[in-house]
Amino acid sequence: MRSIGLLEANISGALLARANLSDGDLRRVNLSGASLVGVNLSGSNLAMANLTGANTQGVSFDTCNTYGTKF
Repeated sequence: MRSIGLLEANISGALLARANLSDGDLRRVNLSGASLVGVNLSGSNLAMANLTGANTQGVSFDTCNTYGTKF
């Protein structure tokens, strides 16, 4: 399976519940206000992403690169 590449995408306010974004390239993505409930982000690169106001219930960031990410 190919990884997701959303480099610098603006998907603020999106409903991404239960999406599989594992090993994705989400650098500098704007996810402010998005619903990420139950999203699989394992191994994703979230460097400099904006997650301000996002609903991240049940999301684990343990194996993600979150350098400079705004929560």
